[in-house]
Amino acid sequence: MTLDDILLEAEEKMMKTEEVVQHEFAGVRTGKASPGLVENIMVEVYGSQMRIRELRGMRPRCIRSKKRFKKPTSA
Repeated sequence: MTLDDILLEAEEKMMKTEEVVQHEFAGVRTGKASPGLVENIMVEVYGSQMRIRELRGMRPRCIRSKKRFKKPTSA
């Protein structure tokens, strides 16, 4: 391996590392909470692992009728 090959490989690895760090820090905000801070946390749901961000589309089902609950409407 030549010196140029080593430098090229090191540069590629550094660029990939920088992309990962930027992605990880994207959710960090100073002064206010951000949903990005918790969206990748894994939780157990009905016996399987899911990310919190995947839960936002889930709604509870009524056990007897297997229909989704509806939000009550105010009169």
